[in-house]
Parts: sequence; C-alpha cells; structure tokens
Amino acid sequence: MRAAALASRQVSWLGRVLLLACVALQAGAAWAQSARRVALVIGNDRYQHIEPLKNAKNDARLFSQLLREAGFEVIAQEDAGREQFWAAVDRAKNRVNKGDELVFFYAGHGVQVGASQFLLPVDIRPPENDRQVERNAIPLVEVLDAFTEARVSVFVIDACRDNPFPRTGTRSIGGTRGLARPEPTTGQIVILSAGRDQKAMDEVPGQGARNGLFTHELVDVIRRGNPEVREAFETVKERVDDKARRANHLQRPSVSHDLRGQFRFFPASVTAMPAAPVAPATVVAALPPRPVEPVPALPPVQPAPAPAAPIERIAANPATSATMQKVAASGRITMGVREASSVLSYTTGDGQYAGFHVELCRRIVDALGRSLGRAVKVDYQPVTSQNRIPLVQNGTVDIECGSTTNNTARQQDVAFLNTMFVEETRIAVRANSGIGSVAQLAGRNVATTTGTTSVQLLRRHRGAAGLAFNEVYGRDHADSFVLLESGRADAFVMDSLILGSTIAQARNPGEWRICCEALSQEPVAIMVRKDDGFRKFGNDVLAELVRSGEMQRIYNRWFTQPVPGRRFQLAVPASAATLNAWADQNDRPWESYAGR
Repeated sequence: MRAAALASRQVSWLGRVLLLACVALQAGAAWAQSARRVALVIGNDRYQHIEPLKNAKNDARLFSQLLREAGFEVIAQEDAGREQFWAAVDRAKNRVNKGDELVFFYAGHGVQVGASQFLLPVDIRPPENDRQVERNAIPLVEVLDAFTEARVSVFVIDACRDNPFPRTGTRSIGGTRGLARPEPTTGQIVILSAGRDQKAMDEVPGQGARNGLFTHELVDVIRRGNPEVREAFETVKERVDDKARRANHLQRPSVSHDLRGQFRFFPASVTAMPAAPVAPATVVAALPPRPVEPVPALPPVQPAPAPAAPIERIAANPATSATMQKVAASGRITMGVREASSVLSYTTGDGQYAGFHVELCRRIVDALGRSLGRAVKVDYQPVTSQNRIPLVQNGTVDIECGSTTNNTARQQDVAFLNTMFVEETRIAVRANSGIGSVAQLAGRNVATTTGTTSVQLLRRHRGAAGLAFNEVYGRDHADSFVLLESGRADAFVMDSLILGSTIAQARNPGEWRICCEALSQEPVAIMVRKDDGFRKFGNDVLAELVRSGEMQRIYNRWFTQPVPGRRFQLAVPASAATLNAWADQNDRPWESYAGR
C-alpha cells in the first residue's frame, strides 16, 4: 500500500512537472512570436576625404538580404555621413524594446585609438590628432550602449582594414590596422572581421571581388544550417582563418560576448533556409554543393587508400537495416559532417569534407558499396550541435561523422559505433618548464577559457587534492594561449585536440608540449540510427581496420602528420585510452569512463 501511494504521488508530481513544462514552452513560443526583430545595416564605400572602399556596400546588401529572409525589419543605410549614421542608430533604437532582438552590421573603415574603437562616417576628414577622431568618428561603444534594451544584440563589424589616415610626421593617427575587441554588456555578442593588427580581405580568394571574405563566409555558414550564433561565429573564425592562410594572408575574426540564452538568425521553427543566388545552401541531396575554385597553393586532400582486402568480404544484410535498404535502392547515402571540428571533421572549402571520422565513414561507405555490388554516392550534410541528433533520428542523415560525445542521454535517441577516439582534458606547458605532473602546478597560474569546465576538472582530479593554484581566464582559446605565451600563465588546461591545434599553429610550436595526467576522458564516436543493422556493419568495418593495422595508419595521418588541406601538423599520438578502445571495442558511454 505504501509503495502504491508513493507511486501515485510520483505520477502526480510528474504530471505537474510536465504541465508546467508545457505552459513554459507555450509561453516561450508566444514570446518568440511577439518579439520584434530589428536590424540596422550600414555600408560605407564612398569616403569623401580618405581612401574609398569597393565592397563594403556589396557586403551590406548581401547581409541585408539574409536578414530580410530571416524575418528582420531591416533599416539599411549606405554611405552614411556622421549625421546620417547617428540618425539611423536612433531610428533602430526607437524600434527596439525589452525582449526584442537586434542585429547591427557595419562594413566600412574603422580605426583603433588607444583602447577605443571608432567607425568612420564617409564625411570624416583626415584628423590632425587623436582628439579629432574621438570627436568626429562614431565610437563603437556608444553604438553598443544604444541597444542595451534588447534581449539579444548581435554586432557584426567588418571594419578591420588599413588605417586610412595619413601619417603626421613620424606617427599615425590610431593603430596601423584592425580593431581590438570591445567589451559587450549582458545580452550582447560582437564579432570583428579580423583580429588586432590584422587586415580583412576585401574579396574571396579565387572567386572574384564582389564581397569580402568575412561577410561571404558568415552568410554561407548561417544559410547552411542556421547554427546558434556562438557556434556560427566560431565556425566563421575557422573558415576565414583557413582560407586566408591558403592565400598567404593572416586574418582570424575575433569574438567577444556576454550572452544569456540562445540566438539564431533564422527562427528555430525554420527548417530550410531560403536559397540566395550568391550562396546556395547544400541542405538536400538533390542540390549540389556550392562550387568554390580550388586554391593551387595547397595540394588537394587525397582520397583514402584502398582498405585491406578482408574488408571486401564483410557482408551487408539489407534485411536488417532500413538504412542499407535505402542505400541499396538509391545508390546514395547522406553523411553528417561538421564545418570545423578540428581534425575529426572539417570543410576543405571546395564543397568537400575531410577528417579522421570522415575518413572512417568513407571506409564504411566504400565497403557497403562493394557488398551491395553498386557504387554509393556520398551527399554531405553539414550539421550543428543542435540539429545533429534530430537529423539522424528523422532519416535526413544516415551516418554522422563529426565530433559527438557518446553519453547515456544520447544513447536513448541514437546509436553509436564503437569508439575509435577518446578525447582527454590535458595541460599545455612550456617544453622547458619542468612541469610533468598535476602536483607541480602548486602555486602556479593556470589558464583556461571562460565558459569551459577545465579548471573544475583539474580541481576534482585526485592529483590536485589540497593543491593551491591561481586561475586566469582567456576570452577564447587563442586568448588563453596568449596568457601562456606571455608568461602570465604557467599552464593552459583544455581538450587535447584544442591544445594540439593551438600549439601546431603557434609561432614556435617546439617551445610547447602537452603534459601530465589526463583530467577527463570522453568517447567521441560516429552516430547512426537506433535499432538498425547498419550499426553492426559499421562496427565490422572498424574492427577489420583495427585488426589489419590500418586504423593506426589512419590515425597517424590526421593526428601526427601534416593535416591534409591545412598548414599545420598536430602532435597528438594515440592516448592509452584510445588504444584501449581499439583493443576492447565497445560503445560504452562517457559516464563509464574513469576521470570523467
């Protein structure tokens, strides 16, 4: 009786929780429909007294088109003088109330004076001193302050060009080029098209000169999957950085934010982005990827070598798998991929994708084609952290080859192939620091990135019991590494892939090493649909790759040798945890790993 009563109370309690959840969801939906979405877009080309630009207005028009498709009320201003600029800011400000969403886009000249960033109206005259810039230009901080009423304010600033002001004597007015990151307030996120002392490219390498590289890539990322704004901006950083390096140029966008909650440019209910003639999105198999002229500076990513002969004998049984029946009938398979997930999955910039997990998936698809007796075409579908699981569940994606951690909650919705890579939280230090264990961090400054849990993992580690150290935080991973480079930190705690990528692209990679005990372990694996025989087939292929020694060669190609299509080489040999996963093949979730 007592058990029955307890069960009854639990059911009643669960019912109340579900009811409250439904009410909250309905209220959230009602709020989302009522919130106004306002955008102010300014593009300045025709400067009257300083060097004019050629593509700022094109970039502004491209972004205006995207925002209108996303349902924004767009206020557009071209070639704005100082009075016009502030009048446009006032118009937008007057339309934004509490709970609304605001996007501000600016393309044109900008200049850094001291610690302040300034946007330049087209009627500004060459100044004689910094004070005249402060008086006649547009302080970016005042633009940010104008929109503090909005629930979310997104600022896209494409103003990182050469300082347009002539030198006065032996000095210039303002910084040489680029802008420093501003400090946004709560609910704001800012992306600059390039970092401090960097110049934004005014065209896309190999594609003509209609739009700048930064805006072109940003629009393309938003159209491809409508990712949450923080993920979108991180993807843009990687894509711009990669394409600029291929053209022997240094440009890495810079992001700062203090967001609360999430934001997407298109409403979450929109499942397909409207196609635009300038950058069609590859969202269904029938649409070919947007062509991008290959860059001759780097060799193309070579196709995977033919697998060992025994894989040819692995038999597919379509009767056990809806996925394999679909592939057998259509001759096509949809592979979920990530735009910028380190060396696990990334775009090569030509409509193709590469990486450790992508290669493993290609091996599985090739084996499936041989078993079915027909060629199988791969259709790539970019996915995000938010949509990757639903797209596998609903059949849009047949096999997801990105960077997904296998955990218990996700196993309720999808199936994972056996783990072939275990990510670890590790520590980067100077090669000559003498630090070789967690215990040696006592009294030292330890850096990590704001918003991550790496330092908490360090404090929970058994080797850190009673250990006193100082925490210092970078705004992003690059900023955290600068703390280490400059000596303000003695160690940088983060995921091994992030540490490896950061060190590989440092000025002197040999000065740094990854050390010490692993603070945590996460199995990162390939996803397929639940209760589908395709999982067994995929695992059979992976097992044969391990047995033949090919898995080690594939791993080395991505983690210890020059990365195909990139200008760096990682130094992340297979960890003991990864080697154990190969020896004892399984799909155990993260919760079962030691040190989690």
